[in-house]
Amino acid sequence: MTVLLDHDVPHSLRSEFPEGCEVVTAGYQGWADLDDAELLSKAEEEFETFVTLDTSLVHQQNVAPHNLGVVVIDVHPIVPDALKRHMGKVNSALSLAAEEKKTVVVSEDGISLLPS
Repeated sequence: MTVLLDHDVPHSLRSEFPEGCEVVTAGYQGWADLDDAELLSKAEEEFETFVTLDTSLVHQQNVAPHNLGVVVIDVHPIVPDALKRHMGKVNSALSLAAEEKKTVVVSEDGISLLPS
């Protein structure tokens, strides 16, 4: 599975994704300065899933038309050690998002698939 990490996701989380996932950061792609709409369009061309900490993304962008699974991580605090504790849920959400081509939110309580 190909995964693009948004610029707000700590680079150190790359190693927390399952074997077989090709995980790349937006910065590595040279896309750090793209706005959300441009980033989603670019991501759709090259990746199966997009992972972000931007909880407002789904309210500000129309994600549904994109042929891309989106995982929004909504946990606190947003520091690598705390985020690593939720990677089991993130990895489950990745599979669901990629399969359904929809947005999945990972929270303290679990994962939820957002309606289209």
